[in-house]
Amino acid sequence: MRKLKSAGVILPGGGEIAWPFKVGEREHSALLPYDLLPAKTYQIGLGAESLAYLVAERGHGGTVQLRAFHRDHKGLTFKSKPVELNVDFWTALPQVG
Repeated sequence: MRKLKSAGVILPGGGEIAWPFKVGEREHSALLPYDLLPAKTYQIGLGAESLAYLVAERGHGGTVQLRAFHRDHKGLTFKSKPVELNVDFWTALPQVG
């Protein structure tokens, strides 16, 4: 069993956005720590628009490569494959609500 302690997204240049965080007035959190049993997975979902605003707040624009990560109780970091996000596209959409 592996105990997951933290999760987030790795930004271009090595910065991180880690859970929990706020986008506008909305709080995003993850159920951590989490006991990950063998042959099981753990996923956290976040919409592209919310993620784009977080990335833009940290000075990134255009199309960027992001990687999700989980860190365990031993300090080991597990990274996803890179995923592209077009920050300008998602932040140009009209705000709803």
